[in-house]
Formats: sequence, structure tokens, C-alpha cells
Amino acid sequence: MLGQFGLLPLLKGWEYKNHVISRTISHGQFEELSFSEMGWILQVAVVSSDCYGTLGMTWQGADLESHYGEANAEVVNLYGAFMPDPAGYLVKYFRPNPYSTAGYYFFAWNLTGYYGASWPYVPTVRARISLDDRSTQLEAEVYAYAATIAITDKEAFLKSLRLALESKADLGIDRALLSVGPAELGKSEKKVGISK
Repeated sequence: MLGQFGLLPLLKGWEYKNHVISRTISHGQFEELSFSEMGWILQVAVVSSDCYGTLGMTWQGADLESHYGEANAEVVNLYGAFMPDPAGYLVKYFRPNPYSTAGYYFFAWNLTGYYGASWPYVPTVRARISLDDRSTQLEAEVYAYAATIAITDKEAFLKSLRLALESKADLGIDRALLSVGPAELGKSEKKVGISK
């Protein structure tokens, strides 16, 4: 039985991508990264030398409504997420001095959608690392990454998907399918590609 991504090895126009932010950050500073392809977020993880090294992410769905989420090791610790959990968990929480926020922290943030499911996204995703004001340090190292399946060629992806599902598929693609955001499907006379 094919799973959620079972057809991907047969399809064209996609690739795995990693998006990384890494910086020594001080209070009031931040580092931002945006990625503008569309696809699925598989996993987000953060490593920090401070339990308040924070990752915030803004992403959009098909109607371009923005959503925001933010996490750091201390929040995950307060939730008690020490074992693998569908919403993410604390892999390492090493705080040798309870009066200092310095240490070694690593958490997986399954913004991605619970146990192997992923969250689809459209351009543009913005990720931002910062150091929360509750930190007892002047600065901290924060490293964050998002692993994605990115659609690199929409036409090739749609055509190969149609062919994989039905060998006599019409390979013409309504231009509305290639646009980002809301679009009226089936109204476009112009199609990309040729019919088989």
C-alpha cells in the first residue's frame, strides 16, 4: 500500500531541500530566512546554547492566510515533551546551573503535522531565530533547520502525477493550478502543455 509520499519516487519536478539559519544572537537581534518554493515541511529542529534560543515561523496555506508559530527549549520543557511526541519533543535539555539559561538544548518541532505527516506550504515561509529576553546570557548560539520536499517544477510535477495515476491522462494544465494563492479553476481557456 502506498503511503502519503509513496508516488514521489515516480514523479518529476521535486527535490529534498534543507533551509538553515545559524548565528550567535544577542538580545534584540534576530536572523531571518525565507524560502519561496512550495511543497511540504517534513521537520523543523533547533539546537541552541540557551534554553531561550527561539525559532519563530510564518507560513501560508493555499488561500495565502498567514500562520505563525514560535518555540524554544524552555517552552517544550514546560510542556513536558521529553519523549517522542507527535507535536515535537525535547531531544536534549542540559542546564547545569538552574540560575543560568546557558547549556545545551535540542528540540524537534513537528510543526510538520504529527508523526510523519507533513504540512504543505506555499511561498513565502519566513523563519526567524532570536534570543528571548528571559535569557540570562548576553548572547547565544542558535541553529535551526527545516527539511522540506520542494516542488521545483510545477508543470513536470503535475504532468508526472497525472501520468502515474492514469496513463491516458490529459497533460494540459490549467494555468490556475500554476499560480500561488486563490484562483478560479477551469475558467482559463489557455492550458500549458499538450493533451495526450
